[in-house]
Amino acid sequence: MDFTSLVFLVANPPHINDLGDDKTQLNRKNRVDDTVRINRKVLKGFHKIYELMYENPFIYQGEISKHTGMGKNRVSRYIMEMYDRSILLGPMVFLKPAENYYLHAAFCEFQDPYTVYTNLEGFPRVVSRSWNCGKWNIMIVSDIKMDLTLLKGFYRCVYQGSKSVTYLSRVRYLDWSMSMKRIQDVLTPPAEKTTLYEIGPPIPWDTVDWLFYEELKENIRTPITPLLKEPSINYRSHLRWIKTVPHFALVQPAFYPQGLPNYFPYDFLFSSDHQQQLMTILGMLPSTGVFFSVGNYLFARLTVLNPGEARELFSLTTKLRKLNYFTEFEGATIIATPETHNKRDPKREEAT
Repeated sequence: MDFTSLVFLVANPPHINDLGDDKTQLNRKNRVDDTVRINRKVLKGFHKIYELMYENPFIYQGEISKHTGMGKNRVSRYIMEMYDRSILLGPMVFLKPAENYYLHAAFCEFQDPYTVYTNLEGFPRVVSRSWNCGKWNIMIVSDIKMDLTLLKGFYRCVYQGSKSVTYLSRVRYLDWSMSMKRIQDVLTPPAEKTTLYEIGPPIPWDTVDWLFYEELKENIRTPITPLLKEPSINYRSHLRWIKTVPHFALVQPAFYPQGLPNYFPYDFLFSSDHQQQLMTILGMLPSTGVFFSVGNYLFARLTVLNPGEARELFSLTTKLRKLNYFTEFEGATIIATPETHNKRDPKREEAT
């Protein structure tokens, strides 16, 4: 896809309701009107809580209260509201590549992407997937290198390779114009070659540890009370597992100030020898960016609230290419990803 075509998609993003089929009610249904905004004072309170969680995903609500000066009841209420509005997601657990654990990412074209996307639900070894419109129309992350030519309607793979750990950017600014100004202030041509891909030591988890991971990977703050029905699980084993997690994973929350359903996400593959620097720049936007490397490509999932912000984002990519942050890129809009739900009612977060 050339730059002009992608800009057209930015200005005229495909909407699920335009696809003419109720079965495609996937991830943008009930989009809130962009004019519905969070009170600025409340939003700043949300952001303070998020930043403390980003620094310490395991922080107790009592500690949040001390650091922010908010009462415990307000902290609890704000956290509940952020989860309800999908302003706050996680903190999520992203395992690092290891000798006994690795993931592959593939960006492919299929003749009937909707059918492929739906059939991949519950497919063995598939960790995540998305239905896109652009240079590729299906993205798959799996824990093995899949032979995708065996799937019906396969046309070609744009790129496929080993995936690095996933990074979530830290949201430091709440205002788009302020973020863009800060980005412009720090833009300089990158010098050192960098990559996000690193392989760590083997993950020495037993069956119980992996059970904790599967149950808590979408939100590590989830109370484990339901798991205590298992005879091999107790608070002591949970605490032991928690202490090991930072050695083998990144634990990070995501923050979308106006609520994730209000944003339009776009996926990019940047061919870059300066992946760390490029991630740092794009990670300065005022909503969480999702990043990982696949070979010499940096994957970035970025979100905007409206076509005006999208045009500014693409203008920024033009400048980044001129400064040699990357040599070329491919892009795609997102039609659907699996609906994101925290694996618990946010009201059940322990007020500790």
